[in-house]
Amino acid sequence: MSSASHRRAHRQADRRGPGRRSRLWNLLLLVPLLTLVTPWFNADQPRFAGLPFFYWLQFLFVLVGVACVWIVATRTTKRSTDDQRSGGAS
Repeated sequence: MSSASHRRAHRQADRRGPGRRSRLWNLLLLVPLLTLVTPWFNADQPRFAGLPFFYWLQFLFVLVGVACVWIVATRTTKRSTDDQRSGGAS
């Protein structure tokens, strides 16, 4: 195997590796979809600050959704920038 084809195969393996990790982080984006299953939490009790359970849980889901998107964005972006830095240094 020539050195050029070896480098090409190594670059292709590098592209696939971080992509798999990125895809696993993307599964975290499914968590906010739990808000669509309203029968699980369609209730009046317990109340929090006078709000029925359904409403304050919706507010909580907004925060959880934002956190999930932030985690996925930082993890996948950081990995791709680290890969570009290491690729440029070789």
